[in-house]
Amino acid sequence: MQNVSSRTVVQIVAVLLLSTTALAETITLRDGSKINGTITNQTDTSIQVKTSYGTLNIDKSNIAAIDFGGGTPSVEPHPVRQQTSGGYGSVAKTPGEAKPTKYYTDDVAGLGLCLGKGAGALGLYGYLRPIDNVGFELDLGKRIFVVMNQNTGETELFWPNMVTGKVALFFSGRQSRTQFGLELGGIVAEDAGPGAELAGTLRMRVSRSLNFDMNLGLGAFPSQATSTYDYFIRKYGVIPDWYTFNGPSVFIMWGLGLGFSF
Repeated sequence: MQNVSSRTVVQIVAVLLLSTTALAETITLRDGSKINGTITNQTDTSIQVKTSYGTLNIDKSNIAAIDFGGGTPSVEPHPVRQQTSGGYGSVAKTPGEAKPTKYYTDDVAGLGLCLGKGAGALGLYGYLRPIDNVGFELDLGKRIFVVMNQNTGETELFWPNMVTGKVALFFSGRQSRTQFGLELGGIVAEDAGPGAELAGTLRMRVSRSLNFDMNLGLGAFPSQATSTYDYFIRKYGVIPDWYTFNGPSVFIMWGLGLGFSF
């Protein structure tokens, strides 16, 4: 067996050390500074680098790129993940990737069908929500007006028009899955005249663009008697002798709606 001289051993060790130094990584931080060293360990959030002046732990979010020795291209070790504005069910995205589909729309405006809700028995509603916690709504529909003909004992059924405009204050943003709020509205009903409502409102995001709405509160028609008499005059030309009504009307304001948001 050929003996290896101590000088040869030293030369081999020197070559290995030089090779290790030549292949050391160059880490570029996001502020532009560079660190030369060898990566000895890493986790999901940080790497450990051995340098000539000690061992450093570097947060991956602070790293712009790592250039490995030996001509290996620079890489992005830990891309910064930015939250999209997709609301409930949204996903994070990496810079440079295609923007992911949001689970919910921004819910800035919407249209829907409703029962009650200030539109009467059946109607349409539309809303506009220009800022996160404030919205405006318009309800249009037909009321059910049922009275008993005291002369014949028969029930009279009418379908007067009704319109309600509301301002709503929400306690959560447009992207929330469940949104509670308070609404104040002005009412005009063909048979009952002008009125007002104060109610609580709830909006639930059923799917990406579909919302379920409901409201519950109180409404009032302070001049219903006069307005109803005027309504009968428009219908019959005279006030029916069998109809009598006195005083204002206070009632429960409720509603259910299913709307498509934009």
